[in-house]
Amino acid sequence: MVSIAGTPLVRNWRAVFKFSLGSLPNRIVYRGNTRFNSGDRGLAYQGGLRVGLTLLFHVQLLAGTHGGPQAVQPQGSGALSELHWARVASNLAGRLTPGSSDGQNRAEGGDGWISHAREFEILWRQVAARLSRIAGWRTKHLDGIVPRHADVFYPFGGPDAVTALTLFPEASHYLLVGLEPVGSLPATLDVLTADYRNDLRTAFRPFALLGFFRTEDLTKYLGSRRTLDGVLPLLAASIARLDHTVLQVSRVCLNNDEAGCREKLRNEAVAIDFADRTGNPRRLTYIRADLADFALGHNHELKRYLRTCAPEITLLKCASYLLHKPYFSILRTLILDRSRLVLQDDSGIPIRYFVQRDWSVRFYGAYEKPIPLFTQWYQPDLEAAVRRGNPEALPFKFGYSSSAETSILILALRKQIP
Repeated sequence: MVSIAGTPLVRNWRAVFKFSLGSLPNRIVYRGNTRFNSGDRGLAYQGGLRVGLTLLFHVQLLAGTHGGPQAVQPQGSGALSELHWARVASNLAGRLTPGSSDGQNRAEGGDGWISHAREFEILWRQVAARLSRIAGWRTKHLDGIVPRHADVFYPFGGPDAVTALTLFPEASHYLLVGLEPVGSLPATLDVLTADYRNDLRTAFRPFALLGFFRTEDLTKYLGSRRTLDGVLPLLAASIARLDHTVLQVSRVCLNNDEAGCREKLRNEAVAIDFADRTGNPRRLTYIRADLADFALGHNHELKRYLRTCAPEITLLKCASYLLHKPYFSILRTLILDRSRLVLQDDSGIPIRYFVQRDWSVRFYGAYEKPIPLFTQWYQPDLEAAVRRGNPEALPFKFGYSSSAETSILILALRKQIP
């Protein structure tokens, strides 16, 4: 069961509130003090928020619709309603706030919102064209295969909520893991200055152009700047831009033990609860964690959580070929043991592991040698299998490839469910 009670934050997490008489906090900050040793790793809601929808959402949460870790509201956050979170996410995305007009958005976000909305729209057009082709492919090849209301695991996904939500729109829970800090969302819209919005667009631009976030870009734009201190603004903006409504943002205790988290918190995590276009409740969880063996092997809290939640679907894209390396064997084994379906490019799990376990494997697109940065991870057996299969062309760019013509998508299905 997921608790949404206003429980105080644990010791290593801080909600920074600066109250003045009659004012709201400027920012809610979700931060942890975990250090990581490895640097190697490779949209507006139409219609108003209805009280009935919000009540239904929370009733379903309390009834256990979302499994997994305990979500706890920040201390003092009771004044921040679902409408507030929707306003913040929509404003970041350059979209109309649910149930409001353009004039109201200008009043809430200032005159800079109009310019931000215009410039973000230009960026989003590039994304939308790609997503349209992905959605068409998904309807043809994944409908009827992907279980509804499944959990989707996207290791190395960072803030790329867009790809996971587009490929698996009926999932109930999306679990993304990256090395980037969680960061914060503004508690008042006046925090959304021109610099803040510009930094958000700058951090999002590589994804719009390339279809993935680059580690070096995120390192540059997150944390080192005054405005964006983590991936949370990118995640919230992406969800709002995909026509979903953000209802709640909560920090997460992975072990479901609030008292235990007070004593020691290894993992920095946040949950974003949102309603999809039809009003159905969804959750996206982001965990900051190092998934290499030397880190994951000692991170018993995260390892236990990943084994317990047992996500049925794993998505791997632009994973820097980390799962080809011997020191990512714990994560690789966990995915192969727990997943029913793996959708990936060639930077995910080497094809030989699926063959050894007798998975059913389908190919889409064409396989070419990896880009120069990763040439050592070329797979001759994958090239031979793709040639034998003579797969149909992929209508969209995926992974590190520069075009659809050179992109490969691998769909691996477990033949027997343990």
